[in-house]
Formats: sequence, structure tokens, C-alpha cells
Amino acid sequence: MSARLKLLLSVVGYSLVCVVALARHRYDADAAINAAPPRAPLPSCAQSPSLSLRLEGGRPVIAGSLPDAAARENVHARAVSLYGADGFDDHLTTSSSLRQTSWVSLAPTLLTLFQRLRGEASISVREHTMVVAGVTASDAERAAVLQAMRAAAPGEVELVDQLTVSYAPGETPVAAAVSAPPAEAPAAPVEAPAAAPVEAPPAAPVEAPAAAVEAPAAAPAAAPVEAPAAAPPPESLQAMLDAALEGYPFEFLPVSSVLTRANDEHLDAVASVLRQWPESVVAVEGHTDNTASPSISRDLGARQAAAVVRALMLRGVTRRQVRALGVGSERPIDDNGTPEGRRRNRRVSLRVVSGG
Repeated sequence: MSARLKLLLSVVGYSLVCVVALARHRYDADAAINAAPPRAPLPSCAQSPSLSLRLEGGRPVIAGSLPDAAARENVHARAVSLYGADGFDDHLTTSSSLRQTSWVSLAPTLLTLFQRLRGEASISVREHTMVVAGVTASDAERAAVLQAMRAAAPGEVELVDQLTVSYAPGETPVAAAVSAPPAEAPAAPVEAPAAAPVEAPPAAPVEAPAAAVEAPAAAPAAAPVEAPAAAPPPESLQAMLDAALEGYPFEFLPVSSVLTRANDEHLDAVASVLRQWPESVVAVEGHTDNTASPSISRDLGARQAAAVVRALMLRGVTRRQVRALGVGSERPIDDNGTPEGRRRNRRVSLRVVSGG
């Protein structure tokens, strides 16, 4: 037998051995799979429930989607008890595809807390974030609402505070600070001249009246009236903020609440102004175009406003001074029908609430 034939037979034999071994391996693998218990199905990518409470024209509006009819009925029943059967608009839906989350059972409690808010009030819950916005009558009322909200929110839910305080005229710390100095100012000039006339007569009786005449002239020189001039200049805080911004809308990464580095100069300027007015309260309002639904637009506006608030706090502005508010697409300043108009409507504005 030739060497070439022997080589050919050995190759064929080796190939047959490989085929048999592969077949045996596949047989064993199939047997193992059939013997194994069935694998549990993969969890579905269920979406999160949502809830939106807001005022439209002074009328409560309830929207969002909950995972079952029982949760929706609980919210509806609480709304009826608070506002009456015809006192609110109910756009709440249900979907069995939504996953159950811990805050759903507390939704009626949120509706009760919502009734305590005034102004452009809203409470929205999505994913693991709860945003509360609106106006309270005092700092104490604001603290009480936030405490109740934190008690109602489960531990895994982040509470975003966008509440502002509306002070009545005469109750602001600024008003108290401005009215205090004039009460003490007249006392100093009245007693200062009194000491001079006592020693003046021995030296020159004739010139004593002149000293008396000049004493009142010294009183304006003491100028306790000028003490308030050490405070911020008479220009209004709103005008100073507008000048610091120069119409700048703040820039974010597309459809996000991430500020770009291009904002640093204007953030520094705004923070510098606010540090001069420590008793002021300013609403930081996030606006969007109308390309998304109203609820999504408000949420995006709220997150962008909150980002500006955090950036200002990093620059020395106190938490009490700035309140984030998501306005969304409700207050356009240009036509949303054009790209340029939509660009101008996407902005964050600053509005003085008190102390300015």
C-alpha cells in the first residue's frame, strides 16, 4: 500500500472519529437540557406609574397612570371628599403593565397635602422623584408641608423642593431691617449738640449763640439718615438680576438638566447679586417649548430650574433665597412654530418673590 493511500485512510478515519464524538456531545447536551427544570421567564421591563397634581385656572387637575383600578379609586375618592364630585378634573388612567411601587398607596395623602398649597401649585411623582411646587404663607407653613411630604414619601423616593414663601407686606425681614435704623437715628443728633453749649459760654459768651446755631448744622453731618445707603443700591433686585443675565437663557445638554460650562460667567454674576440681598426670595423658573406633553415639559423645566438652584448654592447663595419651579411650556415668549421661537422659549428665568 502506497504512502499516499495510507495517509488518505488515516485522515478519513480521524474525521469519522471527530464526527462521532461531536454527535455524542450534542446528544449529551440535549439530554441535559431536557432534564433541567424550565427556566423562569425574564422579568418584563415594566414602566413606572406616575401621578400629577396641578392647578389650571384655579381648578385641580389629577393626571398620570396607576397600576390598578383600586389605586385609582382611592385617589378619586379622596378628591371627591376634598373638592366635591364636580370640583376637579380627573385624567388618571390605569395600566396593568405598570410595576407596583411603594408610593402608589400614599397617593391619596399627597392629594390632601396638595390642598395646602397656593399659587402655581403642583405635585408630580415619576420614577423615584417627587417634585412639590407652589406657594406657602410662611416659612413655618413651608416647613410643615415639607415635613409631611417627607413622611408620606417612601425612603427610596427623592423629594425635590420647589416651594416658595409669599410674605405679606410688612412681614418680610427686609421691611423690618429697613424700618429699624430710622427709629434710633434721631436720638444721636439731639444729644450730641447738647454737650457743646455747656462748655462754650465760659470761653466766649458772645459766640455761644453761634455754637448753638452751628450745632444743628453738625447734625446733618452726622447723617444717620445715610446709614441705609450702605445697603444695596436703590436699583431693584429684579433689574439687577435682569442686567446680570442680559437675556441669557442658560444652556443645558439637549433634553436634559445638565448645565454646560458656558453658564459659569452668568451664574457667577447672578450669585454675586443675590449675595448682596440675603433676605430676598427668588423663584428660579424653568421654561420649555411645546414639543412634549405639558406634564413632561413641566418636569423637564423643574429639573433644569433645580440645576440652576444647585449651581447658585455652590456659589454662596443660601437655600432659603432660591426656589425652583417647573413652568414648562405655559409661558412662551416667542412663536413655538419656528425653530428660533422654540429656542427662545427654552430658558430659565429669575423672578423676585419678596425682599427686592
